[in-house]
This record gives sequence, C-alpha cells and structure tokens, in this order.
Amino acid sequence: MDDTPEVRLPLFALDRKQSNMLRGIAILLVLLGHTKIVRMGGAGGVALFLILSGYGLNSSCESRGLKDYWPRRFQKVWLPYFFVGILDVFLLRAQGAGAVLCTLTGLDLGLIADKTMWYVSYIFFWYLVYYVLARLFGGFAGRKKRIFIAAGLLLACVPCILLSRVGFWHQGSGSKAYFLCFPLGVGMSVCRGFRTSRRLRTALWAAVLLGCAAYLCLPLLGVRDLTYLTAMSMAGAAIAVLQLLPVGGWPEKALLRIGEYSYPLYLVEGLFLLLWKDWVTAMPARWMADLAFFAASAAAAVLYWNLYRGIEKRLPVRRG
Repeated sequence: MDDTPEVRLPLFALDRKQSNMLRGIAILLVLLGHTKIVRMGGAGGVALFLILSGYGLNSSCESRGLKDYWPRRFQKVWLPYFFVGILDVFLLRAQGAGAVLCTLTGLDLGLIADKTMWYVSYIFFWYLVYYVLARLFGGFAGRKKRIFIAAGLLLACVPCILLSRVGFWHQGSGSKAYFLCFPLGVGMSVCRGFRTSRRLRTALWAAVLLGCAAYLCLPLLGVRDLTYLTAMSMAGAAIAVLQLLPVGGWPEKALLRIGEYSYPLYLVEGLFLLLWKDWVTAMPARWMADLAFFAASAAAAVLYWNLYRGIEKRLPVRRG
C-alpha cells in the first residue's frame, strides 16, 4: 500500500505567463470577431479581458495593498489610451467639445469617436468600485474582507446594467453582457489559494470546458443564444483549456508575444476597422482585406507600444 500523501494542486493556476497567453487569445477573439470571422468573438475576447483584469487587480492588491493604486491605473491603462484618443479626435473627426472631451478622457456617454473604446470607461467603473470597497472594508481581516468586497462587486452589477440601458456606454457595445466578468475574475483570485486533488481539479475544469463548448454549439442546432452567456462561454473555454492542457513550443511563444501587445492592439484596431470595411469592397478577395487589417493593426501596435514604453520609463510610478 502506497502511503505517499496525494499532491494537492491549486484550483486556479493563472500565473503571469498563463495570464499573458489568455490575453493573446482574448485579443485574437476581438480581432476575429470584429472582422466577422468568428461569430461574437469580440464579446468573448472582452469577457476574457475583464475576467483577467479582475483577477490581476485583486491578486496585486492582496499582495501590495492599495499603494500607487490610481497612479498605476493611470500609467498602465488611461495614459496609453489618451495618446490614441488624440488620433481618434483628428482621424475620426470628433464633432463638438463634448465628443472631444469624452474621447480624450475615456468617458463614452454615447459621444465617443471610436466606438470600440467604450471598454476604457467600463473598466474604470470597476476600478472605482473595487477601490471604494477595498477602502471601505480595509479594516476587516482576511475572509470577512473578501466576502464583503465580493458582495459589493455583485451589488455594483446593478448600476452597471442600468448605466448600460440608459446609454452611458455606447449602445452597440452590448456592455451589459459583461456585468459579471470583472466580479468573476476577482472571485477567481480569492479562490486561487484553494488546493484540491489532481483528479478533482481535472474533473472540475473538464466539466467547465464541456459545458462551455456545449453552449457554444447550441446555435448550430437553431437555439437562440444570449450574448452574455456566449461571451462567458468563450472566456470559460479558453481558461479551462489552459488549466487542462500544457501549451508549449511555438503556440506558447506566439500567444505570449501577442498577449504582450494585446492592449495596444485593442487600442489601435478600431482605427483600422473602418479602413477594413472599405478594403473588403475594394480588394479582389475578402482574405486580402482581413490580412491587411491584421498586418496594419499589428504593425501599428508594436510601433506604438515601443514608443510608449520609452515614455513610460520616464514616469515616476514604478513598472511591474
């Protein structure tokens, strides 16, 4: 009889490398969705981005507290957007002071020039909610603090949906479809310390993958799908695959590199999306327009991100 104790593994194993690979998958879904190659791929990609944001933010705050909370959000999220926002104002010809102000600040309010950028105001809504809750319940210890923050995030889903319905975020974004994604990411971060047997862990993630895959196949049977469930299923399937299957070799390297540029890709692809619509009708074959869109977006993202990193090194907030 083998008396060796069974190795217990973390229920979630989203380290920095896996998170970056998932960001690579997320931006690929967005690009393929916006070019209509993958139906509702954009919804799945945004859901995955929001889950990863909630997971990463809570994990970071649990280890380092709220030190440099807003300066880091400013440096990592808003400032990179601001420079692209300037291009949006001029290239997309934002009309009126309201549209210009909303574009440069990242507040949508139905006026934004680049309609793919509603995400910036959306993610800052969740940053604000999380910060208020972390401050409000900062005096509580351990489990109690986590429970109150989790409950507060769920309550914040209500104004999130209401703001979507009154048009705070652009109507075409379907923003109310993602109301659970950021809280889910925070919840996953809270549970990351849980450990279980390898067999149970595998069974749980296999069930998640099968459930998500089954739901994504329902439209093939003529069943009407719901946007938020489709988005969650795409995101859940991507996370489950990386939890179950080790990825190595060139696929891992490719996803890591794409993930490294996922945010600048998201920022610039909206500018080329308008050109892509013209290229589809102007070019002899559809695949040529798609290839031009991907190549132009990638080249612009790499150029922009390297330029921004040169600026970022001069900023006072520490990187990392």
